[in-house]
Amino acid sequence: MANIPAVRPREAVGFTVVAPIAVGVSNTLTYNPAYKQVLYVRNASGASVTLTLDGADAPASVKVPGTGSAFSTAAGASIVVAAGALVAIPLENYRAYLLGAVTLAVSLATDVTAWLVGV
Repeated sequence: MANIPAVRPREAVGFTVVAPIAVGVSNTLTYNPAYKQVLYVRNASGASVTLTLDGADAPASVKVPGTGSAFSTAAGASIVVAAGALVAIPLENYRAYLLGAVTLAVSLATDVTAWLVGV
C-alpha cells in the first residue's frame, strides 16, 4: 500500500520536484478541499486499468440538487485509464466520494504511478 502525498508547489520557493509514487493495488491519499487538488495517474502498462476512489466516510448516495434524484456513491468512483495513458483527475469533481480516509484502488498496479498536486 502506497501513500500518495500532496505536493503544493505554490508553497515552495522556486520549483518543486514531483516524484511519482509506484502504486499498489490499494493506496491512500488525503483529499483537502481547501486546495484545488489534481491526481495524476500514469499507466505505463500494456493494459487498461480501473481506478476506484472511495472515502471511508462517503455517504451511500447523494441527492442531485434541483432534480429530486440521487446517485449512488457506495462503490466509489471508477475511472478507466487506458494503456500507456497519463490522466489528470481534478479531485473536486469527485468530492462526494472523498470524505474521510480515501482509498485509491487499482485493478492492476503493474507499471502504474501517481502523484497529487494541490494549489
